[in-house]
Amino acid sequence: MAGDMGRLPRNERLCDLAAASPLILYFLFVSAGLALQIQSQIKGATFSDELVLSVTIKAAGAIFAVTQIVFLVIRRIPAARFSAWWPRIIAVIGGNAPLLFLMLPAAAPHAGVSLASAALLILGTLASIFVLCWLGRSFSVTPQARALVVSGPYRFIRHPLYLSEQIIILGAMFQYRQPWAFVIFAASMTAQVPRMHYEELILTQTFPRYRAYAGRTARLVPGIY
Repeated sequence: MAGDMGRLPRNERLCDLAAASPLILYFLFVSAGLALQIQSQIKGATFSDELVLSVTIKAAGAIFAVTQIVFLVIRRIPAARFSAWWPRIIAVIGGNAPLLFLMLPAAAPHAGVSLASAALLILGTLASIFVLCWLGRSFSVTPQARALVVSGPYRFIRHPLYLSEQIIILGAMFQYRQPWAFVIFAASMTAQVPRMHYEELILTQTFPRYRAYAGRTARLVPGIY
């Protein structure tokens, strides 16, 4: 497998930034869209619990998008990455499968389901922001080795950012028509398995200490998986 990986010289910051530019533009679009939605929603609106909840969800999403932009711009140059396209395609599928929700009709869940959905969205987004800030300049969307992070939330599971993002997707799932929304959630979750495999593979190849860390730390749920 080592032949599928490429090591990069230290002078490739511009190339790395160019590679991240589609994601940067995407997150700029997301954050701007959410900001416009918030502005439209609160303009002349009557204060209510539903309004506060909706604005909170959108504001947290916008902050998460901006945070990803920041770390995509300032992140470290990767020490190693896959030269093959397959691991990158898997990462794109895992990260963007939830966009398929937009093709589904919106649902009108009961009050309890709607509240649970909002709670999951807020919890997952806040957790994602925290983990992303902890990961910092080691952040990457595709499987790459930038630095070894094993502290903070990474002390407990190997992929806390993926877990928190799946919580967001689970929360969003309840806002769309079933059973297709569940199928999209399941597909996203399934795509994360090879994505985690490739990430762990390149980290093991690059950082010898990672093997011991992986041996004592669960992937997503301590004591289960």
